[in-house]
Amino acid sequence: MKSFRRTICLATLAAAALAIAPAALAQKTPPKTAPQEDIVLGGSIPLTGVFAFAGIGIDQGIKDYLTILNEGGGIKGRKVRYVPEDTGYKVDQSMAAFKKITSQNKVSLYYADSTAFVKTVNPELERNQNILMTGASFAKEISDAQKYPLQFMVGPNYSEMVGILLQYIAKTKPGAKVALVYSDTEFGRDPVDAARTEAKKLGLNLVSEIVTPPSSVDVSAEVIKLRRADPDYTIFHGYVSGTHS
Repeated sequence: MKSFRRTICLATLAAAALAIAPAALAQKTPPKTAPQEDIVLGGSIPLTGVFAFAGIGIDQGIKDYLTILNEGGGIKGRKVRYVPEDTGYKVDQSMAAFKKITSQNKVSLYYADSTAFVKTVNPELERNQNILMTGASFAKEISDAQKYPLQFMVGPNYSEMVGILLQYIAKTKPGAKVALVYSDTEFGRDPVDAARTEAKKLGLNLVSEIVTPPSSVDVSAEVIKLRRADPDYTIFHGYVSGTHS
């Protein structure tokens, strides 16, 4: 899982670099003797709290990628400087981090830690018009380019992810019984309606929907429900670390 998160993070920053590069190229090339201003990547990163396991990996992945990028000359000679703040995966702390980082730095790109923060900060991005945002949210709503023109994703949204799994299940075992287990968070609930619709369309039997807290807790009762439902496949969504049974 750590390697997977590192790969996702590298892909995110690679996309970010490509997004910034055209703006850098469009600027008048300064004299060779003049110092070039760093490109600043700000970040609301959950280094503590319920999703710290992911945040620590994201933070290290960003640092590793930027080391590789900057050692290779950066973007047209400009280095990318990373300025993160811990958020504890709390929207108010994420907003405070955003305001602090953007007030002290000329930020070109920002990494967001959650769907709730992305939605809350969007008016600030609209007013600023100079910051592109990507991050940990793959909520379907955020993929609306008309509503969130300064936000971008580097992969399918949550509904599309679950849809891909359901299509695979339908192809592998038509009419299969499927259970959906998800966390009681905006992250976890995001693809549920789409999953119900897609399962019905594919002729799959959604035999159980189980909701749990996002952090590690005793889920013995939920496991009993799952065993009683006896699904052929179980899809887990909205978790970073595991739960205990």
